[in-house]
Amino acid sequence: MGISIHFLGICTHVWWPGMQPRVVLLNATTRITIADQEIEPHVAKLRIAAKDIVDIDGKPWPADSLAWLGTGEPIVEWQLDGVRMSIKNGATAEPTQDPEHFHCIPSLQQLVPDVGPPSQAMVEDGDRTLTSCIFYVTCGNVSGGAVRKNGAVFGMLRAETNGQPQLSIAAFGSTTPRIVTLRDDAEVTITNLGATERQDGHFDFYLHYKLAQDMPPLPKAPDGTGDECVVNESSLTWPPGFGSVDAGCSNSNYP
Repeated sequence: MGISIHFLGICTHVWWPGMQPRVVLLNATTRITIADQEIEPHVAKLRIAAKDIVDIDGKPWPADSLAWLGTGEPIVEWQLDGVRMSIKNGATAEPTQDPEHFHCIPSLQQLVPDVGPPSQAMVEDGDRTLTSCIFYVTCGNVSGGAVRKNGAVFGMLRAETNGQPQLSIAAFGSTTPRIVTLRDDAEVTITNLGATERQDGHFDFYLHYKLAQDMPPLPKAPDGTGDECVVNESSLTWPPGFGSVDAGCSNSNYP
C-alpha cells in the first residue's frame, strides 16, 4: 500500500546535513517586500479527495470531524496554520531523492552560493507566526517536475506504507496528533500558493530565502525549467489554475 503527496508553490525541501529531511511552508499570509520586490500573500493548505479519507482519529468519514477539514465537497481543503505533519506508517527506514528528477527542484545554494544554514526558528521551533507547516520526510522517494517548460516546479513524495496510509497532523505545541487514515494509493496535495490565482508571481521565489539564518542581500529566482523536467503528472487534488503558474512559484531545495 502507499501514498502520493504533491507539494505546490512555496514549499522548501530542507535536506540540511544532520537534520531530518523536511518540507517547510513558511507563513507568508501578509504582503512583504524583499529586494525591492513586493510579494503578495500566500496561504498554505492541505487538500485531500473526500473519497480517499477512511477515518480521522478512528471515526469513520464523514463524522463530527467533518468541520475540522472543511466541507463535504469532493475535495476537502484545510488551511495549515502551524502544524507538524508526517506519514505515520511508512514502510521504508530512510527517505531518498529521485536520481533523475530531484535536481529539477531549484537549489538555493546553486542560485546563491553563500545562502548559509537554515534558521532553527523557521524550520524546527514551531512558531506559527513564522511557519505554517513542517512536513517531516521520514520515508519514500522525493522527486520534482513541472507540467510545462518554464512552469512552476513542484515536489512529489511517493511512499509505501504498512497498511492503509496514515497522516499524522499535530498543531505546534501539541503532543497529541490527529491521525488521518486514507485509502491505498491516496493522493494528497500540500500547497503554499497566492491567496488568489493572480497573486502568484516570478519573485515569489524570494520567500524561500526567509528560511535562511542570515538572508542573503541579493536573492535570485530560477530562470525556468527545461524540457527534461516536464513530467506527465497531475492530481484531482491540485487547485485549479496551477498549470499556468510561473516558475517563480516553484518549490526549492535547501541547500
